[in-house]
Amino acid sequence: MGTEVDGADAEGCTALQAAAWGGHKDVTWMLLRCCSPVAPTPTLLMPTAAYKNHTGMVELLLEASAQVDEVNVAGHTALLEAATMGHRAVVSALLFWGAAVDCVDPEGWTAQAVAAVQGSTAMAQALLAWGLDEKHCDTWGWSLLHLAARDGHCPCLCLLLESCPALDCCSHEGHTALTTAALHGHHPTTELLLHYRDDPNLPDAEG
Repeated sequence: MGTEVDGADAEGCTALQAAAWGGHKDVTWMLLRCCSPVAPTPTLLMPTAAYKNHTGMVELLLEASAQVDEVNVAGHTALLEAATMGHRAVVSALLFWGAAVDCVDPEGWTAQAVAAVQGSTAMAQALLAWGLDEKHCDTWGWSLLHLAARDGHCPCLCLLLESCPALDCCSHEGHTALTTAALHGHHPTTELLLHYRDDPNLPDAEG
């Protein structure tokens, strides 16, 4: 029986994967008791369940010993997938189970970086409550402040400024968050950063 349950169909999908992706908790639980542990499945289930906003499924998989920070083929954790899709209930569940807020994808993005880019103040607030690596930057040298400033997300930027004091952090191109906001023509964002900056005349790395 175990071999049949673990076997994949012509598209490489097992019964466990099909049930989990569909959000069918009862069927998933039944299959979990019949087949091998969650971790060795061909395609990890946690990030997909988080992406699909299946909070109950995420919790069920974690109770069945799934790893909270496991990554999919794209290098994304469940937390990053949930944050990207704006699924706050899933994010809260993952954080409760110990998901690391500083896990990065291949491009150096964290769930907090996604919240900054999207300007999601509520998501950023939920993630910041569980910690912040204020010195972290992505592969382009962009900090959380850079990301929020680039797209003119004032409310989110205001929240980040309370937690990210590194205003003079420069990207690989030499720009600070202030010069980034000015470069993209975001007047309110530039004004906000000027309010927090000690010396508005201090140039960035390019002068």
